[in-house]
Amino acid sequence: MNDFVVVVLAIELAVLFSTIFSFWKDLKEDYPADLIFSLYLLILFTSFFFGRLAYVIGPDLITSQGLWSWLDLISQPGISLPIAYLSGFLIFYWFTGKNKWNSWQIGDSVIFQFFKIIFFFSLAGQLINFSWYGVSLTVLAGIVYLLGRKLAKIYRSIRWYKSGKVGFLATSLTFAFFSLFLLLDIFLGKALYWERLFNLGLAVLGLVLLYIRSGRNFRQDFKIFNKNGQN
Repeated sequence: MNDFVVVVLAIELAVLFSTIFSFWKDLKEDYPADLIFSLYLLILFTSFFFGRLAYVIGPDLITSQGLWSWLDLISQPGISLPIAYLSGFLIFYWFTGKNKWNSWQIGDSVIFQFFKIIFFFSLAGQLINFSWYGVSLTVLAGIVYLLGRKLAKIYRSIRWYKSGKVGFLATSLTFAFFSLFLLLDIFLGKALYWERLFNLGLAVLGLVLLYIRSGRNFRQDFKIFNKNGQN
């Protein structure tokens, strides 16, 4: 391992610590610090473990190169983002439900840490192994992150989002990211077919949860849609 790789790994480690601090800072007034850290570490570990496992099993790296391919992040970097997100979401849902926490509030914080990690890890990855796919992913994560910061200031005033409740950021940014990520994968031909299905599923999940959280009435919206179609 050369010095350059060590520097990149140090940067990635620093990013992880910064996201842990940001997560704690967002929630420290409402939840115990030890449980905040426990939740975040659980999400990180679960997301990495299953995301990495799906990545190496997908192209049969683990069968062709042995178990070391799962651990070899230098010559075989990468992770399955939809599987990492889904596994992290499931452990997040279990933990917040078990402790009777407001999952919507916490989700609005977690989602920003997710995009920070994608952005900086993808950016650092380009320093070791440049690819246009990695550049595109870095740009996508950065755009969605900045969009989220803008929406955080104004979403309560959006007329369509009637409830004005927390949860808008987690749901809307999940929908936005995985919709665009799906298009990116199709355009560049990078993802396996099952990953595209997971990307689509997560985009739909984000949209459905956004609609549920908006406080809108489906029957009323459907009536308006029918009236517009009849005119």
